[in-house]
Amino acid sequence: MGRDHLIVFCFVDEHVHTSPMGEPEALDRCVRAITRSMRLLTAVPVDGPRLKVIEDRTHMENVAGYVLRQPEHHHLPVHSALWSGGCVPDLMGARLVPGLTLRLADALPRHTQRDVLEAVGLPPSRLEMPGPEALRLLGAGALYDAACAALCVVPQAGCHAAGEVMARRAALVLVQECGIPLTPVAAAASCPERSARRLAASPLPPEVRQAVLRHLAIEVRVREVAPGR
Repeated sequence: MGRDHLIVFCFVDEHVHTSPMGEPEALDRCVRAITRSMRLLTAVPVDGPRLKVIEDRTHMENVAGYVLRQPEHHHLPVHSALWSGGCVPDLMGARLVPGLTLRLADALPRHTQRDVLEAVGLPPSRLEMPGPEALRLLGAGALYDAACAALCVVPQAGCHAAGEVMARRAALVLVQECGIPLTPVAAAASCPERSARRLAASPLPPEVRQAVLRHLAIEVRVREVAPGR
């Protein structure tokens, strides 16, 4: 899907917004690849792309903000910062998608995480990573859901795919560090107690820990600003 060229993207109810950058030939391949992928993924006809050249930095800033707020524009039931079809979690370091590289920093070198937060209607102050007490208040279920979201996996009972196993491990390691019993997460993940104890004792890659905690920090910020989202 031309992932090496993407600046920002967002899938909504009936279409997808993407902003790629590169030389004309590379962009043509990128657009054709995205269109081809969309046609393979859906059972309904997909129209051809509607293209518009981004003229300057101000135009790029407006386009980026517009794409990041698409869930809000379409009245989707999830806040734009947590919409799994959008790239806000990726820009915030709250999701690890294998092979995905977004080039927003190339297009807008001075665009920061504060700008991303502000673009989706959240206070642009520094995100505070939740500590043990905050994690205990959130509970085991929220930790497991956040781990799945941060690793871009759909929870599946008995699934042994690498992403799902890592999501279980992340949730179990974090709940154990917080003094929360492993049983609720093990039950939510359909993981036998023995396997849960083994996973909880395994090292957790720093990037996975950071992604899960950042996802939870965004969730907390969203609840503060938009309860019920």
